[in-house]
Amino acid sequence: MVVTLLALTALVAVNLVNGKAGGIAAYGGFGRPVTWLVTLVLFAALLAAAGFLIKKRVDGIFIDERNRISLSRVQLVLWTLLLVGALFTAALSNFSIGWPTPLQITVPPSVWALLGIGSFSFVAAPAILNRLKAQGAPPTRLATIEARLRAADRFTGSVTATGPVVEKPTPQDARWADVIRGDTNDADYVDVAKVQQLAFTVLLIVVYGAALFAALAAVGAGGVPKELTEFPAVDGGFVSLLGLSHAAYLASKAVPKP
Repeated sequence: MVVTLLALTALVAVNLVNGKAGGIAAYGGFGRPVTWLVTLVLFAALLAAAGFLIKKRVDGIFIDERNRISLSRVQLVLWTLLLVGALFTAALSNFSIGWPTPLQITVPPSVWALLGIGSFSFVAAPAILNRLKAQGAPPTRLATIEARLRAADRFTGSVTATGPVVEKPTPQDARWADVIRGDTNDADYVDVAKVQQLAFTVLLIVVYGAALFAALAAVGAGGVPKELTEFPAVDGGFVSLLGLSHAAYLASKAVPKP
């Protein structure tokens, strides 16, 4: 609890100290966008502390109940971190420069759609796996999967399966390669649907992050940061691409692997 309060205090201080000039980063000759990046780092540190508290790993927030790094968790956390961090900096910046309605920041529907797609996958992916656990038979390649994963990931425990869904023994055995591996009879192979979805997600986060950086860099008269009342919109084509990618990802989970 004390760590959480200290982290939140640091987040507020970073944005409000010298806030009229763009936050604490202005002392180093940088502008509001760098203050936002510092805010993202602090939010990430807070999430890392939570992950360590629960899973004894700084990346524990990405580890699911199967003791694997979950792609849907990675996507939801990254989008949440990006948008919440930007809203935090924008609102406190608006307050610092005396804008009368600092929290009146319009987030375009296309941006909420991106977060909604990620949230849907976060809920739907475990539901699909739970259905497979209840209905399916154990993987026919479990011994081979265990041998290959133990060799690749260098852990000593035993890989198990609930129905066809492969699980690792402890959270310490989770690896970032799990993000692009299959979940059932293909748990030791690359899942192309996951690779595609990960690529689209990284592309959109980088591009939209750059758009937010540019919006936060806007200045008004006298070089003072300009009030930010609206986030950049996302082209509908990108939203459609991500939606199709998520659909393929969820369909791939639902289809039994021979």
